[in-house]
Amino acid sequence: MKTRLVEVVCWLAVIAIPVVGGCGGKTSAAKDEFDRGEAAFRGGDFDLAIRSYTKAIEFNPRFAEAYYYRGWSYRFKGNFDKAIADYTEAIRLDRGLAAAFLDRGNCYRDRGDFSKALADYNEAIRLNPRLSGAYIDRGLAYERTDNDKAIADYSAAIRLNPEDPVAYWSRGRANRRRGDNGTAIADCTEAIRLNPKFAEAYYGRGEAYQENGNWDKAIADYNKAIVLDPNLASAYYNRGLAYEKKGEKARAAADFERTRELGFKP
Repeated sequence: MKTRLVEVVCWLAVIAIPVVGGCGGKTSAAKDEFDRGEAAFRGGDFDLAIRSYTKAIEFNPRFAEAYYYRGWSYRFKGNFDKAIADYTEAIRLDRGLAAAFLDRGNCYRDRGDFSKALADYNEAIRLNPRLSGAYIDRGLAYERTDNDKAIADYSAAIRLNPEDPVAYWSRGRANRRRGDNGTAIADCTEAIRLNPKFAEAYYGRGEAYQENGNWDKAIADYNKAIVLDPNLASAYYNRGLAYEKKGEKARAAADFERTRELGFKP
């Protein structure tokens, strides 16, 4: 959760929704509560953030940004319905708020409503064609039905932000899905260069090595992924499969047992 929160805080800084500049007639009390909410959100106290954003809205019911950030807090708590309601209200108040379309789309995607998610991603990109995160999230939705479109979106995100490890990792995953393990390895390697603590990138590269039959390199990457994220159950499972291929049955059995302890079902 902490890693994901850091990513979101960085993301919110990138999109830079102009709260202060766009306040207009907002009361100072509303802005004060908004600032308290933002501090609580950054600290991971989502309940306090929600209370503060709610007070800000009570002071100024047209405070679109407060609805938007309260939506983020609800999403972190897993309450997608309330998050969607807040994003929708933020959009009603400010139709140009591309980030609200993007994040509402993510909620729809997480609920399995991919058609609504794609519609929101498309609108976010229409409003802000340089919103790299929208291409990544739309690519993730496309992966279910059109892997080539997913790769095209991840490549667009990389062109817009060549320093984003998530874009490379995502494209690597899509390239592996279409059997291009060499390109997948290259993409994951670049993601790791940009973020050496990116457990999922090591895991993804390990998968590509494993599919190429390079058991030792796969195991080395799974080892690193597990060090970075000891609860990454699929890494234990895949490492166990690689150990089996090498004839190291005891190590494989230990990994499969750890997989079961973590509740992973392949």
